[in-house]
Amino acid sequence: MSGSDRLQLEIHLAHFLFFLRQPSEASKLTSERFVGTEPVPPSLDEKTGIQSKYLAISSDSAVSVRLYIPKAAINSLQKLPVLVYFHGGGFIIGTAWWPTYHNYLNALVAEANIIAVSFDYRRATEHPLPAA
Repeated sequence: MSGSDRLQLEIHLAHFLFFLRQPSEASKLTSERFVGTEPVPPSLDEKTGIQSKYLAISSDSAVSVRLYIPKAAINSLQKLPVLVYFHGGGFIIGTAWWPTYHNYLNALVAEANIIAVSFDYRRATEHPLPAA
């Protein structure tokens, strides 16, 4: 590997290094575990026309869902298939509001003309399994 190839690889990997840091005690107690993972608020996605809406399932907001509704279904009585989606992260990291999951579901709902229900659940570090 040449010096310039190695430098390019190191620059590419630098974007992922924040995931490898040792968490402090304070960061273990919050859902904001990683830099660069600002939650996306529910909104109308201008690119796909998908409307996302927040719905609390429990009174403490620890368990909630985000609905992804195609533009054509907002004022329609048409029945659509429903996808129930649980984000990745092994019950330890992540949130349904992360841009990766939000953008994926916007694109999927637009392409498949379905309604998606994305669950945000409690993480296991604060709520050990099976309570998570």
